[in-house]
This record gives sequence, C-alpha cells and structure tokens, in this order.
Amino acid sequence: MAILSVGTTALTVSEALQERSDAERIAHFDLGPIKPLDEALLKAVFTQYKNIITVEEAALAGGVGSSVLSWAVAHGFQPKIKCLGLPDTFVPHGATPVLKENFGIDAQGIHRAIDDLMK
Repeated sequence: MAILSVGTTALTVSEALQERSDAERIAHFDLGPIKPLDEALLKAVFTQYKNIITVEEAALAGGVGSSVLSWAVAHGFQPKIKCLGLPDTFVPHGATPVLKENFGIDAQGIHRAIDDLMK
C-alpha cells in the first residue's frame, strides 16, 4: 500500500504510520508540487502498489486526489484508491485539529482508510 500526501498532511501521515505495527508494509510519498504532477513518481508508485490513498487538506473535487485518479485512468492503471480530503460543501470554522478529525484527515482517519483498503 502507498500513501500520497500533499503539504502538511505529510506530517499527519507520518504520525499515523508511527502508531501502526504494520507500517513497514505501507510506503509514504510526498507529492511535492501539485502542478505539474510528478509523473515519474506516480508511474513508479502505481507500478508497484495496488492500494493507494491520497491525503490532502483541500477539497476533493478538483483536488490532488482527483488529479491522481485522472492520471491513473489515462495511463491504464486500475488500483484501489481512496482519497481523503474535504467534501465539496461548506466547511465551518474551527480549530484545525477538530476540523481534521471531523473530515477524517487526522491520524485516526488515515488509520481507518488504511484498514478499509487492507480488507
């Protein structure tokens, strides 16, 4: 399994992986700049891994997860992909840790996504 993160979500993914006993089975890649996508990195990840999670602190609609999905389809890859991020709805104001928890992009949300894909 591979996790692709963007920006500060890399820290959250690292935190989640440190808490897992099976972390050695999960690769973590920071995508770096969103535009343009690092196609060499994506090709390497999609060639090696069949279960992929994307994590971002932005809207899923039009976000990095949807860009990664589009790239995968255009290049003939069909892995299981779960995208974590914000829904395409109004996001209320609040403390960042609370909002991350509410939208499943905190360490526990990442744990749940990992467990779901490993089933």
